[in-house]
Amino acid sequence: MKKALKNVVFRGYNCIVRLRQYPNGRHALELVEQGTGQPVAVASVNLPDAPMADEEVAIKNWSENEGILKVLVEAGIVSEPVRLMPTGYVYAHICKLNQEIFPSLRT
Repeated sequence: MKKALKNVVFRGYNCIVRLRQYPNGRHALELVEQGTGQPVAVASVNLPDAPMADEEVAIKNWSENEGILKVLVEAGIVSEPVRLMPTGYVYAHICKLNQEIFPSLRT
């Protein structure tokens, strides 16, 4: 699955946010530069053993991705975090994907 969502600005780049899937079916969010299509960031992290609902995604908001959670929440792509999930020395933010943007996730 590869779906363009909407545009955001992250670290000075005008980006298109794309919904993708990891090989295990979990959701992935990728930011690519508008116009060139060059990768800017992968906003998500795959946590295959973490319990997650179908409409949830794990956001990586540390290291080079610091600040990406705020950008995605303000753009309405994901909800405020519903919980934190430990992953090594940091925590991933578990958020719900906006069901207005992803109507196939509605239950």
